[in-house]
Amino acid sequence: MWTSVTPVAISRGFKIPRFHPDGRPMSSNEHYQRKLYEWSMLLRGSLKHVGIPDEIIVACSIELTNTPLVPRSQRAERYRAPGEAAVLSHVRIEFPTQMRGPLIIGDRRYKGFGLCVPEG
Repeated sequence: MWTSVTPVAISRGFKIPRFHPDGRPMSSNEHYQRKLYEWSMLLRGSLKHVGIPDEIIVACSIELTNTPLVPRSQRAERYRAPGEAAVLSHVRIEFPTQMRGPLIIGDRRYKGFGLCVPEG
């Protein structure tokens, strides 16, 4: 299990529909669940980009939260620079197999975001 020390930044575009395919409006909970799904899919893309094999990416579980998961880190929004438009979220990723580090993911990984440490 790996946990972010600094939030993961996702700056790639995504669109969350407000309506079901049959035209019914989504509830706020359905919209929120869809947003989490879209974010987790973009995060899986980041895992692929750093070289993690597809079969491991598909089998991992991802938890997204604004709340810090590591002592002495801050809420995700506290890391936002003025004018920053990227999604910032702390993550906990459980892989089906032991992973070696370091694990640095996301679209701002070269700017200090997305640093993850093993839990435990």
